[in-house]
Amino acid sequence: MGPLDLAKRRRVPHSAHKRLEFFLLRDGDVLFNSTNSPDGVGRAGLIRGLDEPAVFSNHFFRLRTDFARLDPGFLTRWLNWNFQRGVFLGMCRQWVNQATVARESLLDMPIDLPRIEEQRRIAAILDHADSVRTRRRHSLAQLASLTSARVEAALRSGKPDYVKLGELTTSMRNGLSPSSKGEVAGRVLTLSAVTRGSFDPFAAKDALFECAAHASQRVCADTLLICRGNGNRDLVGVGEMANQDFPDLIYPDTVIAATPDATKVVPRYLWAVWRLPQVRATVQSSAKTTNGIHKVNQGGLSSISLPILPHEQQRGLVANLDAVGSVGDQLRRSEQYLDQLFEVLQARAFSGKL
Repeated sequence: MGPLDLAKRRRVPHSAHKRLEFFLLRDGDVLFNSTNSPDGVGRAGLIRGLDEPAVFSNHFFRLRTDFARLDPGFLTRWLNWNFQRGVFLGMCRQWVNQATVARESLLDMPIDLPRIEEQRRIAAILDHADSVRTRRRHSLAQLASLTSARVEAALRSGKPDYVKLGELTTSMRNGLSPSSKGEVAGRVLTLSAVTRGSFDPFAAKDALFECAAHASQRVCADTLLICRGNGNRDLVGVGEMANQDFPDLIYPDTVIAATPDATKVVPRYLWAVWRLPQVRATVQSSAKTTNGIHKVNQGGLSSISLPILPHEQQRGLVANLDAVGSVGDQLRRSEQYLDQLFEVLQARAFSGKL
């Protein structure tokens, strides 16, 4: 949930709206993401220390609290805790890969309020704990940059051929999504399983399906799992690969699974080149936008050309990357442990036990 990311900004002229001043944000405002993809609706962010005037779009509700009764930092943490528990996913109205939480439903939610001093103490504790998680994610991002740098160095020193993804795979297929009419129980990945920088088997939830998932719709080792659609353009087309089979995990229809042809490409090499910045740029440019959701499809992905080294050089590079990956595995285990601790901390915080 972290701090707001203001790296990408869109500016509007003062003439864009005759009541533009009404939409100006100020310190202490809480933005609630009321409209997004079903997995994204319900996130909240606290406005602090803006370096220029800013307004908000109609995808958000702006919440302003009575500072004497409700600390905005406490409110933000409480909202994000409910998001993580799936509360907003359960109460939102969905249509065509989008979802919205009604203003009335949000405002009707009961919230237990300790004394204002206690609210501030809880918010400060959770802020500090979350900052530790943020630093760990930053370390993983730096490691990912190192991985890409090593791949790019190998490509500069070698002579890669450019081959389309469709020619490097034996199959590409969409997964199976839960259904409100389902009767078959199973466990399905959420998109964050493949969009957080590494494959996360814990990013999953219990669900009901209209039919039993085929073996090919379950998570297998050495299969590239690609995010098919997302409200965030930076995440569409992102791909991750599990290092072992997870037969009890089903990937949803919002994920495309590409099975490498091992005679043409080493699976982990495919995973590595798929993460290259220039490949990511090509994937993003191939995405189509519908109702605010960026989407890729099997046909578009199949036509993307990738730099492919000779098999022996692929294996050598993968061995090199595995050494880096062992450090990444340690960091990811630590990240998962911190995430679990944070969940416990939040549960205690909002049940009066912190």
